[in-house]
Amino acid sequence: IQRGASSARSDDTKSLKGVVLDWITPRGELLHPCLSWNIKTDHGFNYERTGKLLCPAGLNWSNSEIKHKLRNGEMLVSGDQWPVFLYHGYIYNAEDPWQELFWSFILVSAYKHIFTSPSSVEQ
Repeated sequence: IQRGASSARSDDTKSLKGVVLDWITPRGELLHPCLSWNIKTDHGFNYERTGKLLCPAGLNWSNSEIKHKLRNGEMLVSGDQWPVFLYHGYIYNAEDPWQELFWSFILVSAYKHIFTSPSSVEQ
């Protein structure tokens, strides 16, 4: 039984690639330009939507200088800089950095997808 459960969980984690694209797309909108799940050169800070979500909390992705430095590697992100996508509503409170950390839609959806079932994300 344990092996079957592990196998099912493995299948659910493999399917995350595709559904994460759905989760990062605002409802009723399309990602433009399209983001391919298998061409990695366009991922991360190089793509506007993913760059905004990966931007370290406390930095302003709208600032063109910060965006440029993150994209070209001039500004390195350390392990203690949480990306804004981990926060509920993608909003970081500098006065209380733990507030709503790990409660983002993406993170909660990924947890549900893996540990309950992919269909539970919509519930």
